[in-house]
Amino acid sequence: GGFSIPVSINSSGYRDDKLIEPKPEDEYRILAIGDSFTWGLGVLREDAWVEQLEDLLNDPGLSSDLPEDKRVQVVNTGVGSWNTEVEFEYLRQKGINHEPDAVILGFLINDFRATNTDYLIDDRGFLVTSQKGSRALHLQSVLYDEKAKGSVFKRLIESSHLIRWFSGRRLKTEKRKLMVFNDKASKKRTFDALLGMHQLLRERQIPFYVCIFPYVED
Repeated sequence: GGFSIPVSINSSGYRDDKLIEPKPEDEYRILAIGDSFTWGLGVLREDAWVEQLEDLLNDPGLSSDLPEDKRVQVVNTGVGSWNTEVEFEYLRQKGINHEPDAVILGFLINDFRATNTDYLIDDRGFLVTSQKGSRALHLQSVLYDEKAKGSVFKRLIESSHLIRWFSGRRLKTEKRKLMVFNDKASKKRTFDALLGMHQLLRERQIPFYVCIFPYVED
């Protein structure tokens, strides 16, 4: 079935603390990019891997190469159902403007997709697709936008047990369908997006890490 947990979203549309911009001089900012696994579907915010990593890196007893005079903030920019192509467009058009000192990509096998929908950031800052008849990304952006709290669609999601149950069923069947799409074309687009991220960040001398999570069947 669905999940029933408290969720708060900041003014940037992320499940995280308020993002201070421009970046404070005493902050080492890591941008965590990914899908619902990064966002923290089904768990409290403090239990998501992004928050766990932030706590670990700010532990004074930890020995690391990070600057000792800076506090680490790991910014959770994850959005459910995003894949590597979408994440690259987000990083290129919006995420890079947050001045990250490092970027971590959370990657799962279901990030392979068979359809290229030409993603772009619209005038309102939403990540949308230019293909006709596809509104899923726009609706997701509305859900995560702080200014859209009064929308009928958002209230329906929050109050409907039926929609949460259906969403849970969809998530359980989605992975089996996605495994079928794991073909050469989808692999190439995914690897091209990974290469694009690598080149974008290398030009700016920003470290780039890919964290591969296991994809476990129920």
